[in-house]
Amino acid sequence: MDFEWWVPKIFNDDSEKDYINHCCIGGDEVLEQLKPEIASAMEIAADEVKVFQEDWGWAMEFLKDEVFYLLAVNNSEFSENGKTLFNWYTQATKKAKDLFLDKTIDAAAEYKKFSEIVLHSAQKNGFETI
Repeated sequence: MDFEWWVPKIFNDDSEKDYINHCCIGGDEVLEQLKPEIASAMEIAADEVKVFQEDWGWAMEFLKDEVFYLLAVNNSEFSENGKTLFNWYTQATKKAKDLFLDKTIDAAAEYKKFSEIVLHSAQKNGFETI
């Protein structure tokens, strides 16, 4: 599921952090803020959740019950009134055995649950959806 959220903070390009580009600024802080709550709601240990930077933003990923979960965020580069707009994307997939190669398939029920957990966690942290 795709979301757009106003996060109640203005993020600056901090020279101490090595952001790949502008859309990465602050994504690490946003995901680290949500990580413990999402891990708890998914009933996994927080250290099982990996947060990492890509050239398009930041991602949080983990595996639970053979389902791969992903939450990706990027800074839209638009800020106002003490808030920054972020784009969010959630995904839940699993591997299925095929005749010759494994294939990735959507895990619809798990995806819906995960998207609801992300939505609830973001709202609980004061993020406003558009």
